Order: sequence, then structure tokens, then C-alpha cells
Amino acid sequence: SSEPAESITPPPITIDLPKLQRWENSIRGVTAKVSATAAALLPEGGVLIDVGANVGLFTEQVLEQRRAKAYLFEPVPEYYEYCRRKFAGRSD
Repeated sequence: SSEPAESITPPPITIDLPKLQRWENSIRGVTAKVSATAAALLPEGGVLIDVGANVGLFTEQVLEQRRAKAYLFEPVPEYYEYCRRKFAGRSD
């Protein structure tokens, strides 16, 4: 019989929310042009896949301009958690 794998508990995720929000606001203008182009190319009701979502700003800006279903993938645990909180309760 095989032994069960040892469970590893990751450390708790801590987010410096004010710092992330300040950084996000500082890059908002930079991402606006790219997200506007993506929104123009995305059909209404289309699917947006954001790989390496970071703090979800690109997706947020696209969804402000176009109704679409969005899937975000972010490997950095703090940024993933930030996106999870940002988009909680949204149906898109």
C-alpha cells in the first residue's frame, strides 16, 4: 500500500492593498490604448483570456468597453488573490 502524500500548507498571502492600488493607478494610462484595441477586436459577448493577468487592469479596462466573458490566469499568489477579490461577484 502506498502512503498518502504529505500535505504542504503554503504561507498566508499578504497583500499590501494600498501599494498595489497606487501602482495600478500609475499604469492605467499605459494600458488604456492596448485594452481599447483589444476591446475593438473582441466581439460583443466574446471570450477574453488574460494569461499573466497581473492585477487584472487590462481585463478590467476591456470589460468597461465590451461585454465579454473573461478568464484570468495569474501565477503570482498575491496578484491572483488581488484579481480574485477585484472580480468577485462579477458574472463576466
